[in-house]
Amino acid sequence: MKKSLMYCCLFVCAMGIFSGCNKDDDKNQSELVGKWNVKEMPMDIVWEAPDNVVIEAGPIKLTVKQLAAMMTPTLNELVQAGLKDVTFTADEKIEATYKKKDSNEWMTAKDYAKYNVKGENKIMLHPDADKVFAEMKGVDPNTLVAAKALFLAGIPVYYTQNGSSIRFYLDTKTVKALKNVLPILLASVKNIPDSVKPLLAKKLPDLLEKSTKVEIGLTMTKAAN
Repeated sequence: MKKSLMYCCLFVCAMGIFSGCNKDDDKNQSELVGKWNVKEMPMDIVWEAPDNVVIEAGPIKLTVKQLAAMMTPTLNELVQAGLKDVTFTADEKIEATYKKKDSNEWMTAKDYAKYNVKGENKIMLHPDADKVFAEMKGVDPNTLVAAKALFLAGIPVYYTQNGSSIRFYLDTKTVKALKNVLPILLASVKNIPDSVKPLLAKKLPDLLEKSTKVEIGLTMTKAAN
């Protein structure tokens, strides 16, 4: 369950320093407060890099655009199967309705992440690192310390809104800041073949660093009152 919630934290937003909100922030917060439903095929990845930036899997060479095309359906499957909705509360907490793999029971997760508004179309996400990594074994201690510092400072999440639809996304700078954390999270995804996980752990940070643009987005729709 803790793993599932980390995907939610990363990609829902499935990620500065704490500061008080000003009046404009209060207005922006009011736009977010409430329940947001996961729509069909909610995930998107925008990934650009020079043509010579590839990942080699045996005789196969894959560009980042090809990787994005391969990863997006898996992410969509994971999110749609495990995440129903996300609620932003007025007291800056995030709740999620989710279910475990091979279960038909929807459950509510609380206290895994907080948020605060940072001006127009930007929030800072603060996952609880202890809860997120509690069930992940074999995590490098230095990586864990770095992740905790990153989560405490806050992960910038941007959003664009069009009527009742909203797209949360991690921008290039944020994804690159998470480059050493993402392989750990992806390695715990059961849908990814074990043979591929070591390659991801080794190559993904370098691929991200050489990329010119990376966005991971999740689109949701406002739930009816």
